[in-house]
Amino acid sequence: METLHLPFGNHHTTFQGGATGLFVSSRCLDSLAKSQQARASFNRKIMQFDTSLSLPNASEIIKGQVIKMYLPRGLENATLSQGEDQMEDQKTLQVIQDEPKLPPALLRNVCFYTPPPDGSKPTYITLDMKKDGVRNYPHHEANIIIRDIRGREEDFTLNTHGFRAMADSSVSTIDFSNKQEVEAVYVPKVEKLLLDHLEGAFKVVVFDTTIRRAAKSELLHRPVRKIHIDQSVRGAYLRANQSLSIEDARKVEAGELRFRIVNVWKPLNGPVVDHPLMFADSTTVREEDLVAVEQRYPHYVGETYAVKYNQATEFWFWSSMSTFELVLLQCYDSLEQVDALGLKKRTRCAHGSFNLSGSEEETFTRSSVELRCLVLG
Repeated sequence: METLHLPFGNHHTTFQGGATGLFVSSRCLDSLAKSQQARASFNRKIMQFDTSLSLPNASEIIKGQVIKMYLPRGLENATLSQGEDQMEDQKTLQVIQDEPKLPPALLRNVCFYTPPPDGSKPTYITLDMKKDGVRNYPHHEANIIIRDIRGREEDFTLNTHGFRAMADSSVSTIDFSNKQEVEAVYVPKVEKLLLDHLEGAFKVVVFDTTIRRAAKSELLHRPVRKIHIDQSVRGAYLRANQSLSIEDARKVEAGELRFRIVNVWKPLNGPVVDHPLMFADSTTVREEDLVAVEQRYPHYVGETYAVKYNQATEFWFWSSMSTFELVLLQCYDSLEQVDALGLKKRTRCAHGSFNLSGSEEETFTRSSVELRCLVLG
């Protein structure tokens, strides 16, 4: 018999039964998200929960913001006994004797920003476009939960969450090793895709095409492990001035045109079994966790965001992506969205990649294509 203690401040609940697995959901009740203060109070309870959760011999434990506790089938005699103290909110814990209905989740090490040791401005310099650049700031790894959107693709939108999963069956015959074919065939397809699916869009300018391979190579970029956003606010306008016509750039600068920067990412081999793309729910990313990093290239100076670790940030990935699937990542939107609290916020997707297996002996098989696009309207 196993015993699981779930402390909530001075309150506690005890589960007794022959459980072989515990799955905990990550979503707060709407009633707990009415104010930032209420949400912060709830998160503090969860952090206490995270540090004390234990279930010997469990097949898997996922720590997170608790709403429901799922128990395996066959535990007809399982009991949930409450301690002498009453819980502050009975709705914060529900027990369901059934198989978990939650998306699978992984606990993996992910790279986050650390300030330069000498206190200087964070900078990334690339002198040779065929090689990796040099940065003056380190990264540190944090163990985080990464959840799977497979089966829940329709729950996430570009305007709200900063990413969107889509089917794509139109490019299976393209030779992506042929730059001319990519420019002549794939780029127009991506432009049409964005025009068809982004509300109000009337013009798309593709300003970068990158092929990435997990294998170490000086000629082809490797997957980026650190969590980042491709453009800061300043970087987005620098890119617009660099890539748009003089007239369009003027309208963007004057605020007369909505403009977005959207990345279109797809695997070139599949299913993806190593270094998958991971992306953060924009509604959980705080402005104070974004750090502007100057990017210097031989032909261009831009600015990106590095991202600090924050326990409240929710990360997702799309398991076993095939060559018939792609992900849209919104790096910038000049139009601010209004969140559930009535606050204006820009939707932008922090993203990176991670070691899917979690083992020290990594495999290196993934290859992908990513187009960066300016979208007007």
